[in-house]
Amino acid sequence: MTSNCSLAGIKALALGAALSMTAGLALAGDNVISADQITRALQPKAVTRGLSAGPQVDTAEQAKETKFVDSLRNRKTRSLSLGEREEIAQIASAKPKIDLEIHFDYNSADISKESTQAVQELGKALSQASLKGSTFVVAGHTDAIGGEEYNQGLSERRADTIKRYLTEKYGINGSDLVTVGYGKTKPKDPNAPMDPVNRRVQVVNMEAKTASPSDFIWDGRHESAFAWTCLCGNIASRPYRSRSRRGCGVKIGQDTGRRPGPGSRRGANGSASAGAYSLVQLVTGLAQIQLWKIISRW
Repeated sequence: MTSNCSLAGIKALALGAALSMTAGLALAGDNVISADQITRALQPKAVTRGLSAGPQVDTAEQAKETKFVDSLRNRKTRSLSLGEREEIAQIASAKPKIDLEIHFDYNSADISKESTQAVQELGKALSQASLKGSTFVVAGHTDAIGGEEYNQGLSERRADTIKRYLTEKYGINGSDLVTVGYGKTKPKDPNAPMDPVNRRVQVVNMEAKTASPSDFIWDGRHESAFAWTCLCGNIASRPYRSRSRRGCGVKIGQDTGRRPGPGSRRGANGSASAGAYSLVQLVTGLAQIQLWKIISRW
């Protein structure tokens, strides 16, 4: 009787453990960030070079950033100086990025089995047409457990592992992946530096997409604003004058002290001229809108 009860208890414990492990694996799968989520997070921000309500691009600053990033291509992770690592972090702070919870085997740079799917989703995302060919920074981070030098080397090796996986499994161009390690110097949660949440891989899209006409979304507000801008700009830039006698530069609508009578030729012609000019400017403004719409569809 006692043995039967003990056997039943053991079976119950085993079943509970199995269910617990299954639930844990299911939860881990649910927490994996999908390729679509990664793709959306890494979409470059559209910037413009002209007058626009959107973010403006400093072409000189962008050229400087591009030159610096290009100098990092195909560099070994451990060859980056502290100054270069900090400059990467400064540039990356304003770029689209995402933190991925990718686990590695203990005291190792090998990707753990439960994190394989997370890296696969990253590979799928970087293979999308909207991201393919962009330059990405793959940054490794650790928690604060252990020495600074040890964690620095570990974060670099782990960043290299992610890069190698992406190039071998998904054909991502290695020169488009810049790897950097930060060790424990940049925790995700500074208030809990030893928390596992700080052990992560951060991916940053270093590209800046220059807005084209097709990126402009037309709606009623844009169209109205553009129409009034064209109309008012055209009228204000060319103040019209009446066809008065030589030497008399009287503007239409200017108070001369005399009001032209109903039969006054000058008054009638002046009003007709002003109305016709306003109509021409309105038609010009609307034509500019239609032209811009056609260009934007290209």
